[in-house]
Amino acid sequence: GGVGGLLKGYWATNAVWLPWGALFFAGYGRLTAAAAARRREQTGGDGEDRRPSTPAASTLPAPTLAACAGAAAGGAAILTHPLDVVKTRLQVLSGCGGEAAASPLSARRVATALWASGGAAAFGAGLSARVAQLSLATALQWVTYEKARAWVEKGV
Repeated sequence: GGVGGLLKGYWATNAVWLPWGALFFAGYGRLTAAAAARRREQTGGDGEDRRPSTPAASTLPAPTLAACAGAAAGGAAILTHPLDVVKTRLQVLSGCGGEAAASPLSARRVATALWASGGAAAFGAGLSARVAQLSLATALQWVTYEKARAWVEKGV
């Protein structure tokens, strides 16, 4: 398929991951800000770094960061999962012969076929696995990122 074959799922992939990213960052920002505010209330300060420019997340302990990132990633995964199901089905079926070769598949045709075959439940296939994978992976990534960023900002 050449370059066209490599880029075949480009827009479908962006249709899933751009909303996921926006939802994740909005959720993560709100959760870490709320956790940092609660921590300041409990300790009478931020406990580590009193510079006003320090991001709220960099002052939080790793388990709190992991919970915030995991919850934000899981929430974003739930909200974007129907799009991911359509994207995955579109990518898998686009390489098949037969009917797919006779008339090109589209996201709309895939979604219509999913609805006809299983209703709303068809769009939830694999949801728990996706939420678990994204929550755990994102929690690990963001704890690592936030702690490394705090370490670099301290000049270590």
